[in-house]
Amino acid sequence: MNVRVLIIDDCVPQCNAWRRWLLRVGGLDVSFAHSIAEARAIIASQTFDIVLLDYQLGDGPGDTLLDDLERLPAVPKTVAISSHMDAELAVRFTGRTVAQIPKPCDGSVLVVLIESLLNTKTVGDEAVKLKAAVATLSRREVEVVRYAATGLTAKETATRMGLAVSTIVEYWRRIFRKTRCRNQRQVVVQAMRDKV
Repeated sequence: MNVRVLIIDDCVPQCNAWRRWLLRVGGLDVSFAHSIAEARAIIASQTFDIVLLDYQLGDGPGDTLLDDLERLPAVPKTVAISSHMDAELAVRFTGRTVAQIPKPCDGSVLVVLIESLLNTKTVGDEAVKLKAAVATLSRREVEVVRYAATGLTAKETATRMGLAVSTIVEYWRRIFRKTRCRNQRQVVVQAMRDKV
């Protein structure tokens, strides 16, 4: 059985990039909507397991679709996506989504997030421990994770933060030690789930 994913985002180039990544993953049936009106038409005729919902669409705020999604017989797991974090919108999405993704977002991170949402083995003691570990990250470590979520390399992150690459590498060592994750993707996915 295919997993049905709906991506609601008015940034067509971003959707096209994600489509290329998601086509590499077997078992996904991906649909796109670029407006609230288009999303409502699709939601009315199809069911989805996962919905990625942009904070702000061309015809209004994305959270207006949350009520529609929550009224469905099988409520999909909804992930908020945005190129800018508006505090008011973030508050309206809090508690109604399972994760938040910044844009631009590397397609590989999106794939890992979708796989983790479908992996029931992540629920339990290990997930609770990882969530607690992510909560212990310092402000600067969280900043490094957020840059990684957008696909930046250590060198690009160092430039943005005004630090040496060796400092970013050291931050990642600390992050891995605290979270006991083996790679950046695991950390990024957990951070997005925890809305860090």
